[in-house]
Amino acid sequence: TVSVLYWPAVMGSHLVRILLLRAFSVVLLAAFAVSYNQWHGLLSDSGLTPVNAFLDRVATSRSQLPAGERFSVRCLVRDLAIDAGVPPVVVKGIADDVAPVRCLPLRAFKSVPSLHWLAPRERVDDAAAAMSLLGLAISTAIFLTGACSAPAMLVVWALYLSLISVGQDWYGFGWESQLCETAFLIAFACPMSWTATPRDGVPTITRWLLRWLIARIMIGAGLIKLRGDECWRDLTCMNYFYHTQPNPNPLVDTLHAMPAWYHRLEVLGNHFVEIAAPFYLVLPQPGAAIGAAIQIAFQLVLISSGNLSFLNWLTLVPAIGGLDDRYLRWMFSRATLARVDAAANDQSSRGWFGNVRRIVGWVVQIALLALIASLSQPVIDNLLSQRQAMNTSFDWLRLVNTYGAFGSVTKDRNEVIVEGKGDDGKWHTYEFLCKPGDIDRRPCLITPYHYRLDWLMWFAAFSDPTRTGWLLQLANRMLDARTDPAASDALRGLMATVPFAPPPGATVSTANATALPKGPVAIRMSLWEYELNGAGKGGRKPMRGRNVEVGTWWRRRKHSR
Repeated sequence: TVSVLYWPAVMGSHLVRILLLRAFSVVLLAAFAVSYNQWHGLLSDSGLTPVNAFLDRVATSRSQLPAGERFSVRCLVRDLAIDAGVPPVVVKGIADDVAPVRCLPLRAFKSVPSLHWLAPRERVDDAAAAMSLLGLAISTAIFLTGACSAPAMLVVWALYLSLISVGQDWYGFGWESQLCETAFLIAFACPMSWTATPRDGVPTITRWLLRWLIARIMIGAGLIKLRGDECWRDLTCMNYFYHTQPNPNPLVDTLHAMPAWYHRLEVLGNHFVEIAAPFYLVLPQPGAAIGAAIQIAFQLVLISSGNLSFLNWLTLVPAIGGLDDRYLRWMFSRATLARVDAAANDQSSRGWFGNVRRIVGWVVQIALLALIASLSQPVIDNLLSQRQAMNTSFDWLRLVNTYGAFGSVTKDRNEVIVEGKGDDGKWHTYEFLCKPGDIDRRPCLITPYHYRLDWLMWFAAFSDPTRTGWLLQLANRMLDARTDPAASDALRGLMATVPFAPPPGATVSTANATALPKGPVAIRMSLWEYELNGAGKGGRKPMRGRNVEVGTWWRRRKHSR
């Protein structure tokens, strides 16, 4: 197949590309499924933090657009071209006939780079659904074929960047930018046309940039730990991590109960993998493959021990760039190996056209290297800084970012329990989809899927509620459900139980209004300390006392504050 996006290629990287794409497609499927399923409750006009209101705050001129109107694409193209250094005379006249009110301020687009700006305000939710469905369709095709084209992968990058840019607090985590950066790099590992067996393998420069990505992720995570919580230096963090992590899985009780010496070994192993092992990736084979295998194995261990969204699934993807085909042949069928070998030995484009293609490929790859190198400077400065920031983007397109995770580890697990008061004066508990609440409920297993509200509720337990706007809005929407069926419907998609919600599909009418459950008259949120029932086995005394409630999986007591 003809491609101008890659060359020179490493011999023996055809199977690497298939594995790279299939692994990444699993992450994409989870990411776009989360967006499609949870948009209504979180970000729609009926949700907790509507995107329309957010975009209006970013660009107040948006609220002046007439109904059905949208910002002009021509204005945006003109302003982006001028911002990139194109002389104004070149783009003169491209949007002169567009009314000024339809020209989005460039500062607004660069602060929120999203295709949502180009949708009429009454169609923003439809646009989000369309983006998510298109992302799911492309991801499914990648998984089924083990192939992708460069343009299709760049579409994936643009779609997800558009979604996370308007996602506000719900999308404020490092793995969102990491997915965008990974998608952008993988686009340059793909041919221009969609085929699983292009003649060329993954280009050398792209493979090294994937290694640079995994190295930055791991070294950043390691340094933020050593510079952060003292427990990472005295080797005690894993004494607490399993039972205090955001959304624990069913294995955490067993893992948390392991002896203290085992947890110390875990911390030492973590430091080796995150700080020392990345340097294996610069070694010639088989050293690079050993480094890649260490990173992949480490991520698989993390996947088995928690529900950290698709973070660990995503992190193992660039590590695949450290492998080559000789280590992967056992994973593929004879038919696939035959097709790949035939493509690798194809001599059909060795003439003048092939030479031109290789020259263009050189130019594209060198330009990519120059771009990533220039954008990496603030990232390197951040890694070397004693005031290291984690999960930060230094460019508005999120092409090169800084990463880190769990620089500090909470020593106690606190949970916000939400209750609503009915007309009968009784309080009823709202149960979340995964977040611990019911002390008899087994921890969930959802990775690589992700419940965004549950995740933020973990942060709410050690945050100032007066500064957590989305939490106050959650309470307001629960109260709104008394008179607004749309609010009840939005909550139902985010929670396991909504005590006062009418049955799915029920409509309120004069005849049945008194029979259907009404919303709460009041909402209260209380803070509880939670502990796994196996907590005492790791050298920590279990929670005891008359005010302690003991269940099958958890024990808890209410905080006095």
